[in-house]
Amino acid sequence: MNFIFIFKAECVSGDEWRLRGARAKRALEVHRLEVGQVRALLLEGQGQSEAEVLAVSSEEVKFRLCARATDSAGEAAIVKPSASILSGSVRCIVGLARPQTSKKVMEYCASAGFQEIHFVSTERGEKSYESSKVFEPASMNEQLLLGAEQGGVAFLPHVQVWSHLKVLFSEHLPPTAETSTEFRLLADTQGATPNAWKSVTPGIDSPIWAAIGPEPGWSDEERELFQNRGFLSVSLGSSVLRVEHALATLTGALFALERA
Repeated sequence: MNFIFIFKAECVSGDEWRLRGARAKRALEVHRLEVGQVRALLLEGQGQSEAEVLAVSSEEVKFRLCARATDSAGEAAIVKPSASILSGSVRCIVGLARPQTSKKVMEYCASAGFQEIHFVSTERGEKSYESSKVFEPASMNEQLLLGAEQGGVAFLPHVQVWSHLKVLFSEHLPPTAETSTEFRLLADTQGATPNAWKSVTPGIDSPIWAAIGPEPGWSDEERELFQNRGFLSVSLGSSVLRVEHALATLTGALFALERA
């Protein structure tokens, strides 16, 4: 991984941070830490910084922000990510897929800087996936950390699992107002609106909801539910993509819009 993620609760003082227990063990195994090394950190909710390894044991690792990572006032110099339509503004709806696929989705969304991931049971999906152990807090946290540390993202997406689209919509997605700056996109190979991408013009601060179905696709009833909530059907190509590949393709399309 490119970074070591540090939670707010792991701050000892203004410039000193400490990992303990399983967190320390994982950092030692993955990053092969030694005293005196300088490592790139992700400070939760703040951004990227650099710190020197002060102490290492099987149960604890201590870091202190480097002199070169502090400003003239002695405060920590933290690099915050550049403004982007991809960072912190994308909420993703994903049709429940195989547990291994769901793990990849969580890791990918965290690395891309998505704000929320909403897994939803679908008519054509396997219902048992909803109770998979991959959605236990410890398992989810592991995948999200892998993604954030890979992508250099200093926050973890919020993850929820829903039994039906109707429940998700009733709690999170009221019908859009005409003046809304929010974009709602439904990736749908079968029902995509021709030239739909031409009407997608999000700004840096535009909230985006993006829905990716299970590999068997959305049902007609689910398409209607999305349509009634103001989702625009967009195409990701004629091929039937795996869920994680569809997410990457959608992210690339959004990134291209930002650079257009």
